Amino acid sequence: ENSGGASVVVSADINQYPPVEDGKRRFAEIFGARRARVMTAFGLDTEAVDRWKCHVDNFQVDSYQFINSGFIMGPADELRKVLSCMLDEGWDHNCLRKPSCSIDGNAPRREAGEGDQCCFDDQRALTLCALKHPDRIAIDYASTLMMTTFGMENMFTIREDSIYSKAIGETQCFIHGNAEDSMQPVQWDAWTSSLKDHFHGAV
Repeated sequence: ENSGGASVVVSADINQYPPVEDGKRRFAEIFGARRARVMTAFGLDTEAVDRWKCHVDNFQVDSYQFINSGFIMGPADELRKVLSCMLDEGWDHNCLRKPSCSIDGNAPRREAGEGDQCCFDDQRALTLCALKHPDRIAIDYASTLMMTTFGMENMFTIREDSIYSKAIGETQCFIHGNAEDSMQPVQWDAWTSSLKDHFHGAV
């Protein structure tokens, strides 16, 4: 209801990456009021998650209002529509003229594939589809389902049977420890690996 009836839920992110043309303004215009309603529905103010953001060298840490494609859920037919849109929207057409798997001058990423595959980005795809079809996509601004940790301080308390989020005052359902540890102050890969020593639910 607070997301305009959208039935596909996706995780949020502190940045819009990769950036899309005029993307931040368009997000504020289309989703700004919706974000406030969603946070209020969970008894949170709009800064509840943003208070945990940290400084990341050479990377602008913005606000937990954008999209991360690491988590997508919803009814099968609605998911099909969103994924179909993503397959159409995710291509960097400048890259297609001269395909490269390197990003911003960094070394090529093996996980990006090769050739034309390197010119597709699932996060660009989902961002553009959300802007194109905001009636289909709801963003998990409160991180009650998925917390995307890039650029964030560690807001978690490990309990014997659960992981508690101090940002929202609830048990965390899922955690996406994205990006390499070398890129951010909190070593999320190392933290995730250490869970097996402290948390009974880790495998």
